[in-house]
Amino acid sequence: MNFNRILIGTDFSECSSAALDVASHLASETGARLYIVHVNGILDVSVPAIPPTEGGYYYDAPWGHERHEVRERLTKIVPSVANIAYEHRYLTGLPVVQILKLAEEERIDLIVIASHGRTGFARLLMGSVAEGVMRGATCPVLIVKHTAEHSAPQDAIDSAYA
Repeated sequence: MNFNRILIGTDFSECSSAALDVASHLASETGARLYIVHVNGILDVSVPAIPPTEGGYYYDAPWGHERHEVRERLTKIVPSVANIAYEHRYLTGLPVVQILKLAEEERIDLIVIASHGRTGFARLLMGSVAEGVMRGATCPVLIVKHTAEHSAPQDAIDSAYA
């Protein structure tokens, strides 16, 4: 299979780092461009100026500074293999919806995403981004489960080509 565009979703976790490693190796082998994506689930909300001003000026929501820090953190995530073309995308909204929308817009060939292994009640409450992406994507999805057993990304890469 030949990939030209690979989307890797990250939430800055260790499991996402393992998925990035797998995506990096796949991109290196196929010459694909990586789209390193983080979706901030906080809704983009502004607070009207109090008292209202003539120009209708809006102050940033209190978590605006935090978003800047998250954007900076995203820019520090780079492929684990040298000489790979990549770009960062910071999105706001529902993670599943935003990932699927970007995948369609950019004609992504493969989505690589980490599975955090939630089960039972926690999964019912929180939902599963990986599962939602897998169900809604029109391209292949590789879900990487990071465990102590998988010390190298080659296991996941081999299974992607199987």
